[in-house]
Amino acid sequence: MNAQPPAPKTRFVFIDGLRGIAALSVVLFHVYAKNLLPMTGYEFPEPLHWLFSEGHLGVYVFFVISGFVIAQSIQGESITPRFAGWFALRRSIRLDLPYWATIVGMIVLTLISNRMQHERSLPVPSAGAVLSHLVYLQGFLGYPNIVGVFWTLCYEVQFYLTLILIVGGAQLLARRTSSPSWLRSPLVLFLPLWLVSLVIATGRIDVTEALFLYGWPFFALGVAINWVHNRQLRPMVLVLLGATIVAAGMLVEHNPHFELLEIGAALVTAAAIYWVSRTGRLASLTLGRATQYLGRISYSLYLVHMLVGTPSMRFGIRLLGKAPSFLEAIILVILSTGVSIVAAHLMYVLVERPATNLSRRLRPRPLSPANV
Repeated sequence: MNAQPPAPKTRFVFIDGLRGIAALSVVLFHVYAKNLLPMTGYEFPEPLHWLFSEGHLGVYVFFVISGFVIAQSIQGESITPRFAGWFALRRSIRLDLPYWATIVGMIVLTLISNRMQHERSLPVPSAGAVLSHLVYLQGFLGYPNIVGVFWTLCYEVQFYLTLILIVGGAQLLARRTSSPSWLRSPLVLFLPLWLVSLVIATGRIDVTEALFLYGWPFFALGVAINWVHNRQLRPMVLVLLGATIVAAGMLVEHNPHFELLEIGAALVTAAAIYWVSRTGRLASLTLGRATQYLGRISYSLYLVHMLVGTPSMRFGIRLLGKAPSFLEAIILVILSTGVSIVAAHLMYVLVERPATNLSRRLRPRPLSPANV
């Protein structure tokens, strides 16, 4: 008898909507707070100024979402070396091909820019920098990110591998020991790492910022929500995790990525996912067609907006030649964001969607009875 294909997993459209909002907020942060504001001194009236200036909080929304989604993707799976290898391969295809395309695009744009502007040449990444980026090791090897947002992808890859090890390790302990069930839970391996990551995130222990532990509290929060969603964890644990992350945030010494505002964004995201999960609407609450579309192209949008959106803003400012009015500033932001969305759509259609489809077709062959 042929093995039945795995049943398709439910699409959580609420998570897609959150992705879209997070991606758009990061784009607006870069075009406004990192370009329009410092280059012209023009400041939007509130609340636009605050919303755009704090758009970087979308990164921490992404971290929580990633924890939930990756935990869901391995829900109910037996984590063997074979499964881990296939998981890593499929995840690599989905992430790497758009990521590598972005690296190539940035290098090409840098070369074009240098040819057109000899007096302000941009540094071209060395071969070592490119090779280190291909395997997400640039932070460990001391190379600057070719595109500013790449540091988060390095964390994501480490997050995925660590979660696989935690769940796989817990399953191995469950098979080989007769200890009480609570001692064989992934939570036993999860909590020590959580506590260590909180201490590191506060700056009390000095380790390289390339290490995923600086962002682990946000990703792990998403994992915990998924375990609650799947009734593997009691909701009270979420309250305890939230309390410890707030307490750690109040003790932070020097980490701009782990302050109360970033923690607040993560906790609001976590609370939203938990509430929608409790009401049974993760698969039905869309947050609107626009957010669904942005969520669908969110990875491509996150990757390419700094290649096209921020240069478009700089070009528009130079073309304007004066401090913008409110209307001119709004138009510049809309055009820069629109260019980013168009480029992201092309990246999605030409690279990301084919890569995703390829990864979905890759399935390990069923083991023969002799190998089971």
